Amino acid sequence: MNKYFCVCISVLLTISAMAETVERTLMNTTFRDWRTLEYVEDNKTAASDSTRQLVTKKSKETITFTFHQTNLYEGGKGKVSAACASPDKYMCAMKNSADNPATVTTSAFASITSLSFLERVTGGSRGWGVKAKGDGDEDWVTLYDAVIGSGEKEITVEVNRTNVQIQWYNLAAGQYAALTNLVIKGMVEDDGKVELVYYDLQGQWLGEQNVASGSTFAPQYGASDLNVPAGMLFRGWFEGNTKVREGDVLTQDMSLYALATAKEQALTGTHYFYDLTKTPFYPEDHDLLVYHSANEIGVIVSAKAYINYTTSDNVSHQDYYADQDTVVLSCEDPLTIKTIDVYNVAAPVEKVGQRYNLAGGDVASFLMVVSQLQDGDTISLADGIYDLGEKVLTAIARNNIVVMGESMNGTIIKNAPPVEIEGISTTATILNTGTGNKYENLTLQNALDYYKNNNGRAICLQDKGDKTVCYRVRMLSYQDTYYANKIGARRYFEECEIHGTVDFICGDGSCYFYNCLLYCEPRKAAGGGSDALTASNASGSDKGFVFDRCVVKSKCPVVSLGRSWNNAPRCVYLLTTFDYSEGQFGVSDGDIQRWTKAAMNHLPDYFAEYNTMDSTGTIISPSQNLVTFTYDKESKQMNTIIGYEEAVTHTYPTFFSDWDPAINYQPFPVPTALNSVRAAGLNADKLLKNGHLYIRRSDNSYVNVLGF
Repeated sequence: MNKYFCVCISVLLTISAMAETVERTLMNTTFRDWRTLEYVEDNKTAASDSTRQLVTKKSKETITFTFHQTNLYEGGKGKVSAACASPDKYMCAMKNSADNPATVTTSAFASITSLSFLERVTGGSRGWGVKAKGDGDEDWVTLYDAVIGSGEKEITVEVNRTNVQIQWYNLAAGQYAALTNLVIKGMVEDDGKVELVYYDLQGQWLGEQNVASGSTFAPQYGASDLNVPAGMLFRGWFEGNTKVREGDVLTQDMSLYALATAKEQALTGTHYFYDLTKTPFYPEDHDLLVYHSANEIGVIVSAKAYINYTTSDNVSHQDYYADQDTVVLSCEDPLTIKTIDVYNVAAPVEKVGQRYNLAGGDVASFLMVVSQLQDGDTISLADGIYDLGEKVLTAIARNNIVVMGESMNGTIIKNAPPVEIEGISTTATILNTGTGNKYENLTLQNALDYYKNNNGRAICLQDKGDKTVCYRVRMLSYQDTYYANKIGARRYFEECEIHGTVDFICGDGSCYFYNCLLYCEPRKAAGGGSDALTASNASGSDKGFVFDRCVVKSKCPVVSLGRSWNNAPRCVYLLTTFDYSEGQFGVSDGDIQRWTKAAMNHLPDYFAEYNTMDSTGTIISPSQNLVTFTYDKESKQMNTIIGYEEAVTHTYPTFFSDWDPAINYQPFPVPTALNSVRAAGLNADKLLKNGHLYIRRSDNSYVNVLGF
C-alpha cells in the first residue's frame, strides 16, 4: 500500500514538472480599487509612506507594493489634473528633492515577463523610470528611463526575470509624473482557462468571466449593462484599439473595455473624416458609411455636401452634391478608396479671386476651406457661431492668410475639447503655423469645462507662426488662452480682448500688445484665488511681452502681472490702466508682489512697469517695487518700476526693426509735466533717480517734475 502510494506521488510530481507554462496577466489595474492609498488633490501635499497588498491572478501570489512620496489622484481633479486628466485614477509622483525621489517598490514576483502602463506628463524631463532586481542581478537594473516630453503614451517594458522586484522612480524629482492602466505579465502553469475582465465606459471594473482556452467569445455584458450617454452608441468590447468580436477564438487573458462613440448624423454643419487605411478600421462603427467594398462605398449626406476622397493611386477628388441622401463613391479595380472627407455645408462655397465668402456659422465650409488654403487667401466669415465641437488644433498652415470676421463679438469660432485631453499642446481652437497670417474682427473661444476642476489648459490660439497680427480679436478661455509657441517669432496685437485666469498670455518670442483689454476671469468657481496675466518663456534674443496702454479688468481678487516660466523671461507694462468696474482687485498677496516671486523653471530676465494708473488717470504704481525672485536655491532682486526714459526704449518704434504691422498705433505720450519742463528750457539740467526725473533748483535741491 505504501509502495503504491509512493508510486502515485512520483507520477503526480512528474506530471506537475512537465506542466506547460504560458504567459498570463498577473495583475491589471486602473487604481480605482486601491482605496487604501492616500487620495489628495494637491501635488504639494506631502505623501506619507504606505503599502498595498494584493493577490495576483493565476499565480495567486501575495505581493506588496510600497509607496514612497507617491499619492493616488482622481483623474481630472485637483491641482494635478494637468497630469491626471483621464477618468482613471493615477499613481502620481510627488514633487520632491533629487536625493529623495518618489518610488514605488514591489516585493518579489515568481516571474515577470513584461509590464506596461499608460504614462502622462506635462513636459520637460518628467516621467517614471523602471528598475528590476531578480535572479542573477547583483543590484537594481534600469530597464526604462525615457521621457515622452508631453502628453500620454503607452509604455511596455520587457522584464523576463524570475524572483523579481520592480521599482518605479520619478525621473524628475522636482516635478510630478503620473501612470495608470498598469498590467504585469508573467509565466504560470497553463490551467486551460482564459480570464476576461470587463470594464465599463468609465473604466470601472464591471465583472469577470472565465472560459476554456480556445472557446469563442460570447460577451457576458452588453449595452444594457452600461450607462450609455444620450447621443452615443455602444460599439463593443476593445482590448487596446482592437475590437473583440463575438465568435473570436480566445487564447489569452484579456482586459476588455466598453467603447461608445457619438452617433454619426448627416446634419448641416457636421464634418466627418474616415481613414480606411487605418488598422484596424471598423466600418460598422460608422453610421454614415454604406460599405459595399474597398472600391465602392456609399456615404449618407445632408442636403448639401462636399466630399473629398483619395484613392490608392494618390489621386484626390472633390465634388459638390445637393439634394441627395446617399452618394456612392467608386473607383476601378485594382484601385481602392483610402480616405473620405465629408463636409455637410449650409451653402455652396463661393471664392472670388483669393477670397472665400462663407455663410454665417457654416463650420463645415470653414473646415473645408481651411483644408485647401493657398498662400495669400482670405477667409471672410459672416457673423455666426462656427462650432467645431470637440475638434482641436484646426490648422492655418499657409502663409499670408487673412481670417476676417464680420464683427469681433458676432463672429465666433469655438471648440469645446473634453477635459480628459487637457494640455498646452493638445486643445487649441486654432493652430497657426504660417508666416504673416492675420486674424481680425472675430472671437476665438475654447469652451473646455475649466471650472469642472478649477484648472485645465485650453488655448484659443496656439501660435507657431511668425509675423502674426491680431486686430480686434477677442479670445475667451481661462488657462493659457494665448500661447506664443515659437522662439524668435514676432507678433502684434491691437484693440484685442483676451480673457483668462492662469498664465493666460504665455510663451515665446516678441509680442507687442497695444490698446488691448486683459480680462481676468474668476480663478475658481467658488471665488478666491489669484490670476496670472502672463508667463514668459522668451529666449535671450526675444523681447518677450510688452503691453502698451492696455487695460486690466478682473473678477478675481488678486492679480499677478506675470511669472517667470523658462529661458530669459521678459515682460513690460507701459501706462496700464487698472479698471475696477468689474470688481476690485489687488496685486499683492503672499507670493505675489505685483509679480509672482516664485519662478517656475528660471529666474526672470526683465520685469518692468511704468506709470500704472486707475480709470481717472491717477498714477497708482509705487515709486519703486523691489522684488526678490526665487527659483530652487537661486534668487534675484529687481526694481520693477521704471521711469519715462527707460520706458520709451520698450515702445513700438524700437520693438520691431524690419516690420511695421500697426494699424492705428499712436505715438507714446511724453508726460505733461516733462513737456512743460522742456518748454521752459529746463531739461538740460536733470537727474534720473529710481526711474524718475528730477530738475535742479537754484539752491541745488531737486524737484520731482512728474509729480509722483
